[in-house]
Amino acid sequence: MLIGKNKKGTIILSHYRSGGTQMKLIVQTLLDSRDIPNIDCGEINVDVSKSDLLKQIGSQFYNDDSTYKVVLLNNPFVIAYLDSINYFKKLNKDFKIISVERKDKLRCLLSLPLWEMFIQDGLYDNNKHWTEKNMQKFHNKYIKDPIPARHIGLGYDMRIQGNISPEYYLNTILRTFISDIALNQNITKKYNYLQIYYEDYENNMNSFIKKYIDNPSKKQISLLKDTRQKIPYISQDYSVYFENIVKKTLENWNI
Repeated sequence: MLIGKNKKGTIILSHYRSGGTQMKLIVQTLLDSRDIPNIDCGEINVDVSKSDLLKQIGSQFYNDDSTYKVVLLNNPFVIAYLDSINYFKKLNKDFKIISVERKDKLRCLLSLPLWEMFIQDGLYDNNKHWTEKNMQKFHNKYIKDPIPARHIGLGYDMRIQGNISPEYYLNTILRTFISDIALNQNITKKYNYLQIYYEDYENNMNSFIKKYIDNPSKKQISLLKDTRQKIPYISQDYSVYFENIVKKTLENWNI
C-alpha cells in the first residue's frame, strides 16, 4: 500500500508536525528491507522570490535518476500551487501518493515551538539526555515561565509583523493552520488517496503493520518499530507549557 509498483516513487502529502518525516522513514525502511534502491528527496520547497515555480518544483520530482524516490510534500505554498495548476494529475501517473494527517490538532500546532525550546535547551541532540530528571526540569521550567504566543508558528515564514496583539497573531495563525489542513483534505478526497493518520502509528506500530504491510518479516517489524523516536514530555497536554492566552484562543477555535 505504501510502495507503488512501476512508479517513480512515493509522495507523502502531509502538513508540518504531523508524522510525515516518520512516514518517510517507514517507506524507506520497507524499500531497504526489500533491497529496492531508493533516495530520500526530503521536502519539496520553492524559492517564492522567483517566477520559475514550476521549473523549480518539477526538477525536484523529475530528474535523470531512475532510483525510487521518497518525497515529503508538506509545504503548503507548494501544495497550493500544484493544486492550482492541476499538477497532481501528472504526479498521480508517476508516483504512489499517500496522505498523512494528525488528528490531534492541538499537539500538531504546539509541538513545533515546544520542540524548538527542547533544542534550545540542548536536549534534542542526544536521546541519552532524555532522562526523567532532565524531562522534569524542562517541564518545570516552562510551567514556571510559559512559552509566549508569538513563538507559535506553522513551520514557514508568514511575515505577521507590526505592533499587534497576541490575539490577532494567534487568530491569524489558526486561520492559516486550518486552511492548510483543509486543502490537503480536499486534495486527498478529490484523488481518493490512501488516508493515514499519524495516530495510526504514533504509539501502536503493531496495529499499523497489520493494517498496511503485507506479510512483514520479523526483521521488517523490528526495523519499523525503530522508526519511532518520541520525546517523552512530562505532560501530553502541550498547552500547559504556553501562556494562558494560547489556551484560551485554542479553546475559542475548538482546538
